[in-house]
Amino acid sequence: MFESVEEITTSKREHPAVSKGAAALGATSAAAVLLIALVQGNWDFGHFGLVGAIFLLLALFAGLLGIVGLFLRGKKVLALVAILTGFGPWALPATLFFGGRSVKVHANEVSAITSLRTIFSAETQYEASYPEKGFACSLSVLGGDPHSGPPSPSSAELLEADLAAGNKSGYAFKITACSKGNNSDTDQITNFEIVAVPAVVGKSGIRGFCVDSTGVLKSDPAGGINCIDPVP
Repeated sequence: MFESVEEITTSKREHPAVSKGAAALGATSAAAVLLIALVQGNWDFGHFGLVGAIFLLLALFAGLLGIVGLFLRGKKVLALVAILTGFGPWALPATLFFGGRSVKVHANEVSAITSLRTIFSAETQYEASYPEKGFACSLSVLGGDPHSGPPSPSSAELLEADLAAGNKSGYAFKITACSKGNNSDTDQITNFEIVAVPAVVGKSGIRGFCVDSTGVLKSDPAGGINCIDPVP
């Protein structure tokens, strides 16, 4: 009799392999999600989209049931754990895929903001170097090949080739809304606006960005140039 009780007790302390696997899957999925959040720089998982969110919840739920299964030995519980764990191999790569896309979009937006500030800085340098011209009204004027000769008002050599061409990291850039003023019978560009829009809205970027001659950077949540939201 005592031997039978000891055998049952020992058996209950052994955790089924399916529960261990589900718990490991949940921990791995959770770690992947946390890594994505850290790389992305925020905890807003809305960019995963509906499909990504569903896979994410399945992965985490399977892991949670796996942990529960470590403490419950009922056959029904284990069957439920096994079924939901079957979604695990799909959940983790889907989470990484949709999360990776979100990270890429976020990185492109950060790059666009940095590029706008670079172009704005080039504008201020141009105006200081060629006060008779004022500001530049095209990116090509701010660019130029440093090996072709010294800088000039038509080739200031202040921007790298990609920005001077108006494309970088999934965004298209342009100087627009230029206005002229007259100083000593010379026309000068006194105001401008630099805009950056995603090459493909929703894929290469979400928001559009603008900065004018005052240096105030704003965004358009719809991906256009109707910039109304201040960017810190």
